[in-house]
Amino acid sequence: MNSKNLRVLGFHEWFEFSIKNADRLLHWLPREKGVYVIRYKNHFGRFKGKSDIMYLGSSVEENDGLRRRIRFFFKPGKSQKTSKRINKWLRTIQGFEISYITVSKGKKAREIEAKLREEYGRRHGEFPPWNRNA
Repeated sequence: MNSKNLRVLGFHEWFEFSIKNADRLLHWLPREKGVYVIRYKNHFGRFKGKSDIMYLGSSVEENDGLRRRIRFFFKPGKSQKTSKRINKWLRTIQGFEISYITVSKGKKAREIEAKLREEYGRRHGEFPPWNRNA
């Protein structure tokens, strides 16, 4: 499973996901709930096959949904282990991109995220690297 497989779900536009682009990206991201995918510029080996997907996530917040969730990757709180881990990668490596789809209900976002993780796991025998605690 790679980012090209996600086009059918609406993940067609990809945006630079980096510290230097944080302000522009956060200004542009919608406040709706949704599902997002972070990919790397190159495919990399998985337990089975190759992929470019680094992380699958969702935002179910009523206000400032996707924008608020993605903001934590750039400015993680003290207890946000995943956000801290991703922030560390963003500070050391370039070449990440992000895409998203919006949904009307948080429950739908969680369902889509779970299906994507399940499909990724089925195809590769493991979750995406940054979803290691999933």
